[in-house]
Amino acid sequence: ESYANLAQNGDCWVADNAQVYDNAYVGWDAQVYGNAKVYDNAAVYENAQVYGNAKVWSEARVYDNAKVYGDAQVEGNAEVYENAQVYGNAKVWSEARVYGNAKVYGNADVSVNAHVSGNALVYDNAQVCKAVVSDDAKVFGNAKVYGEASVYGNARVNSEAHVRYENVTDDRYYDEEAMFSMGDGEISENKYTLTDETINVDGHTLYRIKALKDFGNVKAGDLGGYVESYANLAQNSDCWVADNAQVSGNAQVYNKAKVSGNAKVSGNAKVYYRAEVRGNAQVYGDALVYGNAHVWGDAQVYGDAWVYGGAWVYGDAKVYGNAKVCGNAQVYDWAQVDGEAKVYDNAKVYDLAQVSGYAKVYGDAEVYGNAEVCGGAQVYGNAWVNSEAYVCDEYVTDDRYYYEY
Repeated sequence: ESYANLAQNGDCWVADNAQVYDNAYVGWDAQVYGNAKVYDNAAVYENAQVYGNAKVWSEARVYDNAKVYGDAQVEGNAEVYENAQVYGNAKVWSEARVYGNAKVYGNADVSVNAHVSGNALVYDNAQVCKAVVSDDAKVFGNAKVYGEASVYGNARVNSEAHVRYENVTDDRYYDEEAMFSMGDGEISENKYTLTDETINVDGHTLYRIKALKDFGNVKAGDLGGYVESYANLAQNSDCWVADNAQVSGNAQVYNKAKVSGNAKVSGNAKVYYRAEVRGNAQVYGDALVYGNAHVWGDAQVYGDAWVYGGAWVYGDAKVYGNAKVCGNAQVYDWAQVDGEAKVYDNAKVYDLAQVSGYAKVYGDAEVYGNAEVCGGAQVYGNAWVNSEAYVCDEYVTDDRYYYEY
């Protein structure tokens, strides 16, 4: 649009049908070509390249040896630098940073202060928001990593995994056959079959299952628990329903998950990856239990609640609504977590305590006794909230805190 868009010094150039306009700047040895567009207040400089149909706009920066190409978009206050590449239909925006040798491609979306670095890959339909993906980690499939989570080392996060408020450095969210499979219809290829032994549960007929081959800790010929149909338990991977456990309705158990004892999984609930539901526990509604999470005793997880990571929910505890329990958090005894509440890190909620509303309990905090934490309250650090305490819409972080009603 003007001389201000392209520096007169260096080897920078705008070629082909590429466009640079508004207050955008291309400098040093940067190259913009093909049908690429750089506009608003964006800048491309040093040895960076933007080409194909890529767009860089708003306040975005692409520099060092970075490349943005294909139909990729970099916008907002996002930065792509060092040797990073963003391509395909990928989008990097808001305050996101992509650097090192990282690659973001496919239909991936990286946003809101997220950092993707090292040799990390984010691709397919994956989303990374307010999180860090680094080292040799991979995030792909329909996975979502967000809420201050970190995925690093050789970790792989894929399929429908949601990782929030936790650190992942292994393959706990990865499976070679991550998606649910009912088998190919050939009995020789399936790992289990339905037997003639049935029970009736609320008008639904459930069938005891029998293993057809060895897998995991299961041997061919072993009898398992009960399912309503083949749609309840995947034929691939090592997932299993054992003892007198029941899986019914549209519920699904897959990957390496285990449901055992007298546990019940029903409705549209899902139990997957390496999660375990056992004892007399119940998971129902649209609830999700995944990662390395454990739900046991007489605990209930229902509604749209999620229990994941390395979290434990047990005793007579209830997690429901849109509540999230994750990290290494524990909810037990007769405690309840509901609403939009989140309990994570190493936090504990127990006795008759309740956490509700939009409250957060995290760090090494403990909420117990008859305490109630609600509204937009946050209890964190080494805080203790106990007795008849009532904490609503305030922050508590003192390591000796005792809040009495």
